[in-house]
Amino acid sequence: MNPKELRIGNYIQINEKVANVNFELFRSLHEKEKAISNKNLYTLKVSPIELTDEWFNTFGFEIRAKGYTDSKLSAITTAEIIKEDGEFRFYPGYTHAYISIKYVHQLQNLYFSLTHQEIQ
Repeated sequence: MNPKELRIGNYIQINEKVANVNFELFRSLHEKEKAISNKNLYTLKVSPIELTDEWFNTFGFEIRAKGYTDSKLSAITTAEIIKEDGEFRFYPGYTHAYISIKYVHQLQNLYFSLTHQEIQ
């Protein structure tokens, strides 16, 4: 996992348990020397969380004709997130171009980039 993709509040797995990125973890992941010298952090297994239908339900997304959307997203765009060929794809409007979303933190970051609000 690339720490540069993470923001405070993102969901990740630490030792196979769901956790939020807090300031201390965020800072440690971005400061290589500190992460290596901090034995507790160094021994932690930090990994992304695979995006599933359950996460869309947890975040309160609405099921649409082909996929998921949210009232804040649909207010600014005709975007939908559709599961195709075993992956979630964000279609930003009436186009065939899409962005693949594999992990929960990627969905959180995309949502924040578009709405300037956190997923509730």
